[in-house]
Amino acid sequence: MKKATILFLTFISLVFISCKESETEDMCTNTEIGGFISVSGQTTGQINQTINLEVKFQVGNGCGQFNRFIETDFVNNEKTIKVEAIYKGCVCTEDAPVRTVNYEFTPTESGVYKLNFKKNIGGYITHQITIN
Repeated sequence: MKKATILFLTFISLVFISCKESETEDMCTNTEIGGFISVSGQTTGQINQTINLEVKFQVGNGCGQFNRFIETDFVNNEKTIKVEAIYKGCVCTEDAPVRTVNYEFTPTESGVYKLNFKKNIGGYITHQITIN
């Protein structure tokens, strides 16, 4: 009987600890708009062909990861793209790593497209793509 009580208390303790860790992680999760530091990839393409661009951005600490792109609609074949980073965890390294992700662009019409990637310190990195 004593063994069963000890096992039961151990089980309850583990459940409580795992719930606390989950609550703590949720409390230590936030998002932040970041800035791109480089964009590379194709500068020409075909209609309905996906163009992959390698984009790099810097996060504020070791917990920072890519979350999503925030894009405006095209106006005169020009669009602005921002990056949102997500930070999960209460204890993070103090470095500011560079993260690399893939940005996909699939043009539906021919023309010259300007993709403006928002930088950290004002301004944009413009990547121009000509579609035939």
